[in-house]
Amino acid sequence: MFCVNEGSRPLYYAEDLDLIACMEIEDNRLHLFNLVTTQICSLKNILSKIPQPIQEVVIYFNPELLDIKDVQAFTHALDETVLMVRGKFAAEGEKFMLPRSARC
Repeated sequence: MFCVNEGSRPLYYAEDLDLIACMEIEDNRLHLFNLVTTQICSLKNILSKIPQPIQEVVIYFNPELLDIKDVQAFTHALDETVLMVRGKFAAEGEKFMLPRSARC
């Protein structure tokens, strides 16, 4: 699914972090859709690889491993996307987000 969803979009590679980022930058806002990496990286390390100043970061996946203290969840409607679940949905009533690269 990753290749299908992200293959036609720009991907960014940080060699020293061994990290591929699915992201877009508009003005000074970073939209971080997914990270593919062999190690956990803090958001601070990721931002240090971006040459322009970033004032706001919108993360479209669970940010718990990015070493961030001040995070605010917000509602994001998915365009024409349906989540199919078999059995009890473990995250029912909880805030969650599937990375763009994992959607079908």
